[in-house]
Amino acid sequence: MGALWKNTGDRLQQLLEVKQVLFLRQAPEADRRRLEAYITLLKGRKKYEALIIKYQHWSDDQLIKRRNQLVFDVQLRLDVYLLKWN
Repeated sequence: MGALWKNTGDRLQQLLEVKQVLFLRQAPEADRRRLEAYITLLKGRKKYEALIIKYQHWSDDQLIKRRNQLVFDVQLRLDVYLLKWN
């Protein structure tokens, strides 16, 4: 059960990253700069840069498709987890 839960946690983390990149790309310039500064303050510049490098070649369509797949995958994992416990 622990492995399933850890895997779901990893998927949630990936989902948050994809959503964050989509938000960054779609945010107005001023908001994007503010958000970049906030992320730098909170998590350190390296994590932010790694996130951007990881997804910089992806189109918005690819990111949206990935996000949708992760949403489905996380939901499926949580459903399986709940089924096993009930």
